[in-house]
Amino acid sequence: MAETTGTKLRRLLSAADSGNAATRPILLGSLAWTAAAAWAASTAYSIGNIVSNGGNFYLCLGSGTSASSGGPGGAIIGNRITDNSVYWVFIASTTLYPAGTIVSNGGNCYIARIGGNPATSGTGPTGRGTGITDGSVTWDYCGPQTAPVLTRSLTHNSALTNQYQATNSLADNTGIFRFRGGVPTSKFGRFVGTPVVNIAPAGGNFAGTQNALYSSAETTLEGTKIEWDLNTVTTPVHHIVDGAYIDQVVMLCNNGGDEFHTLDFTNVISQSGALTGAGRSRHKVRVEWSPGTILCQAAVAPIDKLSYPSAQDNFATCIIGDSWSQGTGTCWPPATANNDFVQAYAAQFMHRAGLPDINQVAIGGTGYTNPGASSTYISHIMTDLAAINAWRPIGMIIFQGSTNDENSTASAAQAAAFACFQAVRGVYPTVPIIVLGCNDLETLTPTASASVESWVSAAVAQQKATGDNNIYWVPMVGDPNGAWFTGSGSDQAPNGTGNNDVDCNGLIAHPSNNGHAMIAMRLANAYRTVVASMA
Repeated sequence: MAETTGTKLRRLLSAADSGNAATRPILLGSLAWTAAAAWAASTAYSIGNIVSNGGNFYLCLGSGTSASSGGPGGAIIGNRITDNSVYWVFIASTTLYPAGTIVSNGGNCYIARIGGNPATSGTGPTGRGTGITDGSVTWDYCGPQTAPVLTRSLTHNSALTNQYQATNSLADNTGIFRFRGGVPTSKFGRFVGTPVVNIAPAGGNFAGTQNALYSSAETTLEGTKIEWDLNTVTTPVHHIVDGAYIDQVVMLCNNGGDEFHTLDFTNVISQSGALTGAGRSRHKVRVEWSPGTILCQAAVAPIDKLSYPSAQDNFATCIIGDSWSQGTGTCWPPATANNDFVQAYAAQFMHRAGLPDINQVAIGGTGYTNPGASSTYISHIMTDLAAINAWRPIGMIIFQGSTNDENSTASAAQAAAFACFQAVRGVYPTVPIIVLGCNDLETLTPTASASVESWVSAAVAQQKATGDNNIYWVPMVGDPNGAWFTGSGSDQAPNGTGNNDVDCNGLIAHPSNNGHAMIAMRLANAYRTVVASMA
């Protein structure tokens, strides 16, 4: 007998409960210990070298010989710095290894109990003791290395001759890579981006972007090393190995060309304690990125190989919304204005619910009735959904309520929301629809949020009255377990009045990284109740 939708979603949720990327412990040791000598003139430098200059630290991404004077300067994250024939990128000011930094060395991990700067030469911390002195750093052994070492370069490793082109995976379930976040599309002949068709209409937030907001590519590695070739702008990139994030997020260099990320499993210790990297091991690896980055290829050694990461389930979940559903407010590094859409609630909810894909059909400033600078929900969603469905069948649709509609009227907002539900149901008659309420952070007016929620809730009831029992309401302000966002503070100006002290990004009055994580958790909890009621 065929599996019902409810049974399938409950199975996926149950599997996610046993471990998913949003809740699993982060893998440790992707940052390898490196000495840091002072920059020297007319000196040969290799990829991975770290130097200090003018109180800052710089990582070598391109080998060469340094200039006769000067050296790298500046402290802007992501800026490529040219030093004669050497390329550097800024990585830290004053202190290379602050307290709490974890590095790997020889298969062991060490945590900086006392932060500082490492020795200018040598082999770094060793053994399994505590109080290990290294320059001005004091290290403590903290366990075996569980993450592959991540290295960065502006040039391809010529020893990795077995190369797999991303453009060979444009059709779903083909080639080597499984894409998430949007429809894989060839870009500039040799790259793949994953745009959602109308994510950037004229006047939208991301006009000209190459990608959806959250994008990823996944493959299965049989071997010890994989190199990802990414074409870059200054955006954060995350890596997942066997369902867990590694402990290093990289802000790509803004060189406008390729940046190569290599994951080296040579010293990785498995959960059973066996050395998996010394021989050929199998790992499911995924790279995740934000708008502007596109994938060219992955490469491995001649004796290693990549294969498609087969999945039992293959459907898309689409989240329709505004800037919250885009992921605005997320940032890396923390407390900056750099968007990091990998941390958006949509992507984190995908992990928590065990869903095979997520698509953010979202445009900032819009709503059911508010077109913002582009269009209302109904003006773009059907085109977007059709494009996604043609690539990967849609299995669930989520609507996010928007406080952009708070200046509407009850009758107009209800009618607009109902029109959206009717349009979607007409094309996708059996797909579950989950409708999320809203919670204002920009003006901190819960009464306005409650009004929008009541209007959209009435539209859900109207849709149910048509006989549609596959639409589900999830309030935010009116949640019986308490409003999702509370208080008048923010992470920039905490005042002790509610969880907004950590969950509101006060720089732009949107959910912070913590806020997006909280939305994903609360939505996953509500989703649990929803799928329990499905046939």
